Parts: sequence; structure tokens; C-alpha cells
Amino acid sequence: MESIIKSTPVTGKGWTVIQKVNVRSMASVYSGWITQIRYPGSEVEVTAEVINSSGETWYEVRLYQGYVGYIRGNLLRVNIVPVETVVDQVIIQAPPKTETPKIIYVVVESEADVPKDGEVIYITQEQAEQLGIG
Repeated sequence: MESIIKSTPVTGKGWTVIQKVNVRSMASVYSGWITQIRYPGSEVEVTAEVINSSGETWYEVRLYQGYVGYIRGNLLRVNIVPVETVVDQVIIQAPPKTETPKIIYVVVESEADVPKDGEVIYITQEQAEQLGIG
């Protein structure tokens, strides 16, 4: 009996191309079958692409009934992508604390103090308290 020599995790779907496709317990024509898919075009979830010791491509599949098994590659049309394995730990840090901006109306004493179009005026909490808006 063949053994698995390479297994690549994938995500995607597969569709049977003939009637009566056997879903097997191992990636080998000599292993027993778990269930049989009777209709061509039946959809399965593909979880891995497997190469056995005979060099055959098989797909590990999950069926809607919850069964997990293998279908020989030439019996399945697939649309799959490899799943990347995360090796390094990702550390997420919170951004530095910033004060929430407040929108205020400013009364200016001279035209020179008028903000230009699109100009934003920032004030500190202390300045806001001095103006009585903090």
C-alpha cells in the first residue's frame, strides 16, 4: 500500500468529474473507501494536496456529512490555493495614546489670525481649559 510522502495544506473546492467517485481512507487505490460520491459535479472542500509513494496526486477532502478522506487527483477538478503556515509570532502593539481632537469655533481679533482654507488648529488640553472648553 502507498504512503503519503508529501502533503501541502490548501484551501478551496473540488468537483467530481465522473459518477461513483470513491472517497478513500488513505491516499491509495488499495485502501478501503469511506463513502462514494455518486454524481459528477458534486462539490467537496479540499484541505490538502497529497503525493503518495507511487507519485500519484490525491486530494484530502472534507464532505458535508463530516467525512474526511482522499480522492485521486484525476477524479477531481479543483480550485485551490496553498495555505501559508505562520512560523513567527506577530506582536501587535497599541498605538501611542493621543488626545481626542475637539472642534471649536475661534473668534479672531485680526485678519492675520484667520486660519487658511484647510488649516487645522490644534490646542492642548491645558489651552482648552484656559479657554473654558476643556
